Amino acid sequence: MDNKPAIPALNFHLIKQCNMRCKFCFATFNDIPVSILQKGYLKKEETQSLLAQLKSYGFTKVNFAGGEPLIHPHITDHINYAKSIGFITSIVTNGSKLDETFLDHVSGNLDYVGISIDSLNEHTNLLSGRAHAGTLPISLENYVKICWAVKKHGIGLKVNTVVNALNKDENMSAFIDEVNPIRWKLFQMLPVAGQNDVYASKLAVNVGEYNRFVERHQQAGNPDIDIIPENNELMTGSYVMIDPCGRFFDNTQGRHTYSDPILEIGVEKATLQVNRSLGKYLQRKGDYFETQFA
Repeated sequence: MDNKPAIPALNFHLIKQCNMRCKFCFATFNDIPVSILQKGYLKKEETQSLLAQLKSYGFTKVNFAGGEPLIHPHITDHINYAKSIGFITSIVTNGSKLDETFLDHVSGNLDYVGISIDSLNEHTNLLSGRAHAGTLPISLENYVKICWAVKKHGIGLKVNTVVNALNKDENMSAFIDEVNPIRWKLFQMLPVAGQNDVYASKLAVNVGEYNRFVERHQQAGNPDIDIIPENNELMTGSYVMIDPCGRFFDNTQGRHTYSDPILEIGVEKATLQVNRSLGKYLQRKGDYFETQFA
């Protein structure tokens, strides 16, 4: 296929499991029973067959997410394979398993790392569950070290922050200026039925609270850092997403809606079973990588 899809970037949630317990997480995949996916991820050969089909269809960038992708036993193999068949590669990680050994193994094959950092206050992270096993948060010092390790390896650094009721009054400008990511994405905490129902009412922020967080950092931050606000409206339906079972899914109905397995019916049929908005994708600058890799 010569023409790439309208939205050429994929978010592939490789694994259901995570080593943190973020209460606001909108990708817990609690609705996937063990009977469907016993290990929480596809077999290595299934994942790589799927990647090959997606690349052949015309997708150009794959972002590996989870769960926590760095606890996947084959994450290094999947990154290196994706790069070998021509994908622009990225991961989104909580940072707890991001070390020099991993970065050395993917050096040259991993183009971007997005680190999820919601607060620089360890107590706040404990309250939200942004901590190993829900009890061991990452310190500010270690967040700085992790970010600089990524940059040292020549990998594009991104930071993702979920704005919620616990961190909405925080100011992270000094930290962001110090680690100097190429992009800082600010997500409004998104309630999704079947994913974060238990805590959604306590952790959600309204548009005004979210906008104040964004404006505070836009005014105080480094103008060279691209701050990307993603409120609930912009997040909904603006991503091409694949779940740990190898199905496209969307969140346009307030919950996850899944296609049939891509490996069973093919990319073209499966992609028609979910919704996405090109306009929203472009509005949140989802095509940022295309200039660099043109």
